[in-house]
Amino acid sequence: MATLTRTASVSTARVVPDAPPANILIPPQQTVEHAQEERVRARAYELWEAAGRPDGDDQGFWYQAEQEIRAD
Repeated sequence: MATLTRTASVSTARVVPDAPPANILIPPQQTVEHAQEERVRARAYELWEAAGRPDGDDQGFWYQAEQEIRAD
């Protein structure tokens, strides 16, 4: 009696949410702005954690992070 074996097709492609198609060029300024925003976001999170993760005042942490990043 023959046994049939099913194999699953595994794709190695990764889906990145909100990523532009590979054939679209991103203007350099947009890339720089995105990198700057990510730095501010990470620093604001650090400030929020250091303050004990308080509720509210998220804009205050963001503003402080922006000021610190621009001063660099």
